[in-house]
Amino acid sequence: MATSDLDKNHLESVRRQYLRSRASQDLLAACRDLGTANHQRLAEYLSISTRTVNTRVSRINQIFDTASLAEALLFALKYGFIVPTDSKTEGKDSSTNQKRK
Repeated sequence: MATSDLDKNHLESVRRQYLRSRASQDLLAACRDLGTANHQRLAEYLSISTRTVNTRVSRINQIFDTASLAEALLFALKYGFIVPTDSKTEGKDSSTNQKRK
């Protein structure tokens, strides 16, 4: 689905699905913070396995109807699911944990 085709009701449905998954939020925030969609680096950063990253990426792509984690990140940024970082707050996001311990 092209992002320009999203109507308000569908976007709200996508938002609700996304907000139900803290793991999805954490993964996209890590992708943004690290500036990479590399599954190995994301797994190391979040202290989870690459298999878990793969599962979460599949779920995110299903929710957003995207084909890749990079595309999902762009979608999330465009529609305000996550906010971009700036030089003052880089690596920090008040809405998600940076790294699970």
